[in-house]
Amino acid sequence: MNTAPQLRQTWRISDVCKATGLSRTAVYDKGNKNSKYFDPRFPARFRLSSRSVGWDAHLVDAWVRERQASGLN
Repeated sequence: MNTAPQLRQTWRISDVCKATGLSRTAVYDKGNKNSKYFDPRFPARFRLSSRSVGWDAHLVDAWVRERQASGLN
């Protein structure tokens, strides 16, 4: 039995754009509470360093699957 913890993959903005089909601006707008395009279900980004952020790949995939299942484009 494998008891080692599974590592979660971190995606950078280009990976999130490819997976969602959204532009860079749209991805950032989805996470901006002050944007009219804000989506509270969109996965939050997290700080990787002082100048970079990442997203949990599993959560981004789950968001895309949710959109596909609901029939939203």
